[in-house]
Amino acid sequence: MSITLDENDTTTQELCNLFLNLPFNRLIGLQLESIEAQILKLGFGMQEQLIGNTFKRILHGGVIASVMDSCGGLHALAAGANKMPHLSYEEKAQRLSKGSTIDMRIDFLRPGKGTHFTVSSELLRSGRRVTVTRMKLLNELDQLIAAGSASYLIESE
Repeated sequence: MSITLDENDTTTQELCNLFLNLPFNRLIGLQLESIEAQILKLGFGMQEQLIGNTFKRILHGGVIASVMDSCGGLHALAAGANKMPHLSYEEKAQRLSKGSTIDMRIDFLRPGKGTHFTVSSELLRSGRRVTVTRMKLLNELDQLIAAGSASYLIESE
């Protein structure tokens, strides 16, 4: 089954708003950049509190891992919600609230230098219980900072 995301879908919009308004995601400044058929993109700007190396002024590795997990997790939630068109938003939210990250691998490819960063998630598989995504983090110069993949437990049926 192919799952496509629709930025005009009310459930997808509500999930994105709820997710991006989590205190940690607000602290980072995550914003929805785009939703395409199989790709979800979030963006954020460099901020003083996100720096992990003050001499080189680069992103903290934990911030990189967190935004990649956030992007993949939101994508997995949206894919799960789209597989339950017969349920109300409240019923979908109740099921999706049990979701969690099962496994995540991040390859840090270069220092996190930049002023604006985009993290994208590609949906690789969305099954009955497990969703797998591939993520990338790029700076404003389209330099690949990190790449990774993650598996999420998302009960959608």
